[in-house]
Amino acid sequence: MQREQNASSYFDQVLNAFEPWARVNNVMFDNMQKAIQFQLETMQRYSHLGTEQLKVANGLRSIGDAQHYGDLFGSWVDQMMGDFRTMTDLSMEFRDELSKAFSVAGSQVAHQVEDLSNHVNEASKQIVDKAIDKASEAAGSEIEAATKEATEKNVASASSKSTASRSRAESTSSRQGKSRA
Repeated sequence: MQREQNASSYFDQVLNAFEPWARVNNVMFDNMQKAIQFQLETMQRYSHLGTEQLKVANGLRSIGDAQHYGDLFGSWVDQMMGDFRTMTDLSMEFRDELSKAFSVAGSQVAHQVEDLSNHVNEASKQIVDKAIDKASEAAGSEIEAATKEATEKNVASASSKSTASRSRAESTSSRQGKSRA
């Protein structure tokens, strides 16, 4: 059960990590789709205008026909200028949307990095605290053992001094007893 929860949590984290970049990809895809659609429509218009120009040019018989051809050519130039403006507008829109998407992605990534950093810092702190506790316990045990050993040595030393003192006192008193007798 725990393993499934960990896998689910990991999967959610991965999805959250890639979500901003999926938005960036969607913006790029949508704008490419708009640009391609516009270009296809433009090509169709230019193709139609080109065939009409050829028909008119082929049928030029008078000055009026030439004037009509000039008007048709002027409309073709106007159409091209309008299409260039539209393409520029599409490019500006794409730039703005992509900038927003990167801004959102950057802030989300920065937030995710900050969260990860906090988790790592917290985990490191817990590990260091546990290591310090274990080291303190080990040092306390060693100090306690050393204190006990030193106390035992002091007691043994005091005991041997006491025994030596008694022996000296007994020797002295037995010498005094012999000298009195």
